[in-house]
Amino acid sequence: DGRSMRKDPKFTTEPTCIGDSGVCLNYHLSSDSPLVNASKNIGNALETDIDGDARRYNRMDIGADEYWPQGA
Repeated sequence: DGRSMRKDPKFTTEPTCIGDSGVCLNYHLSSDSPLVNASKNIGNALETDIDGDARRYNRMDIGADEYWPQGA
């Protein structure tokens, strides 16, 4: 099913670095990721993602990143 947690999340190659720690991780979603808009409305969720981008409250993405199309 389209919401299966066993599917490839299709992360991009763009890393997120944590301050000056030298630790860089990749949790950015690509446009065709099955995690985009895949969560249920959980109400009192985090307002921003790992980059400080706003979350969409009606259909958030699953995971640390909220995918926003270029120019949005």
